[in-house]
Amino acid sequence: MFFEPTAQASTNAIDGTTQNQQLATVIMNTPSRHYKRSLVWFTQDLRLHDNPVLTDAHECSEAILHCVFVGEVLRPITTPGIGQLSEKRRQFLYQGIEALRRNLWEHGQQLLVLPGTATQHLSALIDRYRLDAVFRADLPGFDEAKAWNQLRRAYPQIRFQSVANQGLFKADELPFSLAEMPKQFTPFRKQIEASSTQPRALASLPLWRRPLPVETNHTFKVSNELSNTELLFEGGESAGRKHLNRYFSSECPSTYKQTRNALMGFDTSTKLSPWLAQGSLSPSQVYQALKRYELDHGANDSTYWIYFELLWREFFLLRARLEGSDLFR
Repeated sequence: MFFEPTAQASTNAIDGTTQNQQLATVIMNTPSRHYKRSLVWFTQDLRLHDNPVLTDAHECSEAILHCVFVGEVLRPITTPGIGQLSEKRRQFLYQGIEALRRNLWEHGQQLLVLPGTATQHLSALIDRYRLDAVFRADLPGFDEAKAWNQLRRAYPQIRFQSVANQGLFKADELPFSLAEMPKQFTPFRKQIEASSTQPRALASLPLWRRPLPVETNHTFKVSNELSNTELLFEGGESAGRKHLNRYFSSECPSTYKQTRNALMGFDTSTKLSPWLAQGSLSPSQVYQALKRYELDHGANDSTYWIYFELLWREFFLLRARLEGSDLFR
């Protein structure tokens, strides 16, 4: 929906797709070069900066519709015994969506926000906007991959493009094939560090294409859901980048290894996880900020340990992709 502006080959096959086919899709992910009308579907990547999904979509499309499906972002918990989203977490997510809307508006773009899931709305969007391509982040989760493949089969006339933007490295630049990736973290880390593998370069902001005008009927107004709940963390890309700059402008990174497990105090650890999970920050942005800090202040065990934790995150993203539903066993 448009917010009215207030300012400018494995047993883990998914739906008949073998694991090897899935991995090939991740590695060979070069989109066709021309689409008339494309949908950019934001999921766990509520940001404009360093977002290859945006860059690729705008590069090869004449007109773009940007969209968030609220049900895909909130993803209600159905596991017995696990509580639902807290009000503070819900507010954090809503703030992320609203911040994305504002940031797109500053670039002359609009954001369609719809309740529910993509499955509930995609057919109508394809017909209404005459879409011929859908771009989305390449998510590693089993359920997300299953839903994506179901949509691809349901709309064979549409080109579905999944673009890697969740991880630190490009899959085809790792020192091993994904299928042969170590099953434990330490061998994974050592192979990464012994190789010349470097985190991917930051993606630039796209050359913005013509926005598809969106309708306000039957849409979800995030502004109606925002409350005055006091939050320690503010959601959204701008807040995430502000915190990233604040943290690496302090001396905290130089003592991170000694303080990271403390339960009290805001500056004992990086506190970057909420924005990384929401996708308001990318791991590559954190890595680049860390490298700049080390150039200015020197590297030590603590600054290395921040990178070490980014590697842990990378390891589990890749294992989730490889193991599929077996991850839950």
